[in-house]
Amino acid sequence: MNDKPNYSVTSTEQSKRLTDLGYSAETADLIYIKPPYFKGYHLFKKEWAKNYDDSYTKLPAWSLARLIDLLPEYLDVALDEMAEDCVFYDLRFDKYSVTYATAENKTIFASGDKHTLLEAIVDTFVWLAENGWKFKVDENASMYLKT
Repeated sequence: MNDKPNYSVTSTEQSKRLTDLGYSAETADLIYIKPPYFKGYHLFKKEWAKNYDDSYTKLPAWSLARLIDLLPEYLDVALDEMAEDCVFYDLRFDKYSVTYATAENKTIFASGDKHTLLEAIVDTFVWLAENGWKFKVDENASMYLKT
């Protein structure tokens, strides 16, 4: 793999960080593959992984478009379970940051300005995992649940 960073795909370090936090390789759309006799990884479409046996190291990778698609559109935070009262924090992002905030601009998370949107989104997924928001995938939809 060349040394030039690709700002539209998670780096191997970012991919390892996401998998270490429990994000499923099933949600990835790309894969890094490293031959047993090479130092570096090569990026491929995920479906190509079946062409490589277990002697190759495989690491899921996510495109920027896939990560944007996986971000929850809002976070539903219960204030009082007995009264079923909750607050919705809507997803907002720009070129360098991700934020979850209410219509009144009360913020539950802000990535701060990063070098790229990809960095901000990876940091958002880290925050989600560290704060008990677990990603669930089923046949019909994706959703986040606070655990």
